[in-house]
Amino acid sequence: MTRNALFTAAALLLASHPAVRGGSLLFDNLSQPFYDSSTLDANNWMGQGFNSGSASLLTGVALNLFTPDTGESGGYFVALYREGLGDVPDPLVAVLADNQPISALTQAPSAVVTFSGLSQPLIPNSLYYIVVGGDSGASPFLWGYNLSDGGIGAAGADNSSYSGGAWDPPFQIFPQRMQVTGVPDSGGTILAALLAWLGMAAAERLPRSRRPNAALAHMLNGKPERVPMR
Repeated sequence: MTRNALFTAAALLLASHPAVRGGSLLFDNLSQPFYDSSTLDANNWMGQGFNSGSASLLTGVALNLFTPDTGESGGYFVALYREGLGDVPDPLVAVLADNQPISALTQAPSAVVTFSGLSQPLIPNSLYYIVVGGDSGASPFLWGYNLSDGGIGAAGADNSSYSGGAWDPPFQIFPQRMQVTGVPDSGGTILAALLAWLGMAAAERLPRSRRPNAALAHMLNGKPERVPMR
């Protein structure tokens, strides 16, 4: 196989890996019929639970967010919480997105906002919440929810609202509309090996004057003997 063919094969293998393609669905009910929406602002948040399954890395979140009117202002956040005592969101794990402009949301109830390219560690087979709320002074905006718990991971998943400085007890009806993707960590070694191979192959393509010194290479391999320079 030629060097170009090897590069092509490695690139195709990398592209086919789940971590590169975006991962598998941990939660997805966006294909279910829209029913109504929850109103969010700086004092009213909403959280939708999901199970991490075999995933150890969260790679993307898509949310059915829109506005009730034009001219809205301020920002909103998207955060990841563990499901804690009382089955409500606690503690905070990470802020996935912050200061997102509400003015960029549309008035379409079918609108979906996507946050991709994330690499947030997860504990496999654990319960988490995606929480959305407004930053200080934010105008009200909306997060759609479904009438049924159809879709991937929505059946039996808790959701809870935050108001007045506390979380309400969770319930398992009218799940918020979202999609969460994640990947297991088992492919990390394969990816690292492929990237290292690509690096070595690229070095072979460099002019001889730019290749690593042969004597240095032997030193790094624990062989300090002198080698002839070419």
